[in-house]
Amino acid sequence: MTDTLAGASPVDQPVRPQRADLVPGVVHCARCHFRLTRVNLYVNVGAVGAGNSDTEPCPNGCGPLWPVTWEQEAREGYKLAEDLFERAKRAEDALRELVTLEEMRLRLRSLHERGHGTDYEQYHKGLPKAWDAARAVLLGPNV
Repeated sequence: MTDTLAGASPVDQPVRPQRADLVPGVVHCARCHFRLTRVNLYVNVGAVGAGNSDTEPCPNGCGPLWPVTWEQEAREGYKLAEDLFERAKRAEDALRELVTLEEMRLRLRSLHERGHGTDYEQYHKGLPKAWDAARAVLLGPNV
């Protein structure tokens, strides 16, 4: 029996224990927030598994990539869920304002067709603001 595992198959290799508090295969840079997810492809059995969480230099050159803990993952997920919820609420509000303005336009047109004097000033003031708000929510702040 030999003391070396150089010729052994991967199944016979010793498995380095993973820490239970780390997300398998996920590392991040604390400075630039770069995030790397490592995945192992096991072609011989057609399976996919999490890679290691070893520290390595950030590809942006600003520091090391640190393993992500489950607590960090949960906090980031919660923040993302809150941000997406707030964006959805802003989008609903913007859409509601556009629908309200369209209903106002249809009422004013109906009154105008029946011979009543109408004032479109409020409609014309509100429409650009409503579209700007909708664009900001749906397309992002750079548009």
